[in-house]
Amino acid sequence: MAIKIDLLPATVGLKRQLKLALLVSAGVLVVAGSTLAVLSEQKRLELEKVVDDRDMYKTIAQKTQNAQTAASTANTARAPFEGAIDFMSSATKTGPERAALLNLLRQYIYENSVVNAIDISDGTNVTIEATVRAPDEYARFLLGLRRASDLNGGLLFAGLPKASGPGGFANGAIPFVRPNPAPGSQPVVILYPIKVTAKGILKNPVTVPADPVGAAPAPGAEGAPPGTPPTGAAPPGATPPGATPPAGGAQ
Repeated sequence: MAIKIDLLPATVGLKRQLKLALLVSAGVLVVAGSTLAVLSEQKRLELEKVVDDRDMYKTIAQKTQNAQTAASTANTARAPFEGAIDFMSSATKTGPERAALLNLLRQYIYENSVVNAIDISDGTNVTIEATVRAPDEYARFLLGLRRASDLNGGLLFAGLPKASGPGGFANGAIPFVRPNPAPGSQPVVILYPIKVTAKGILKNPVTVPADPVGAAPAPGAEGAPPGTPPTGAAPPGATPPGATPPAGGAQ
């Protein structure tokens, strides 16, 4: 068996180990650097994609917002026209119904009366303004309307219609009695013609189309009378809030 004797100094072995360590470290650094470079490039590409996606979504969101704003503006501008069209469409449908109602109402109005106006604007209440020549004709006028009440088997009114006329008929229920003045008393003077206002509630209300104009402006807005101070304004001659009143008081 051969015996190997190392006569080299210890520094030679250490130098070899150092050189090997340096080579291994250099290899590790190269591999780590390459890996980091690949990862960095991958993350950079991902970041670019995220930025591009963000910009694309911002553009889409802006277009969506613009489209929604345009749609809202168009709907606001279209609303009055749609309201007017719906109103006219509904109004044309109520024509035959109102014509039939007026024809039915005409059959119960006293023939010798002069009708000045018939108001059925709310579709429920009927107001008739007419003129008759004498209290007897007023009685016939009111009794004719009451024949149309459901209490008397009629189809027009719900309950008995009422009317204002000469004395004795204020509530539309008390029979008229011709005055018989006592000796020496003043005669009762009744002016002719007699104006009559009769009111009744329809048994079958008429559908009234909604007003497309809308509510009137609130006080202080466009509908305020000329010269009306705005809400919260000081009255004429008063010291505005925060101002110093003139010396000696107001004149």
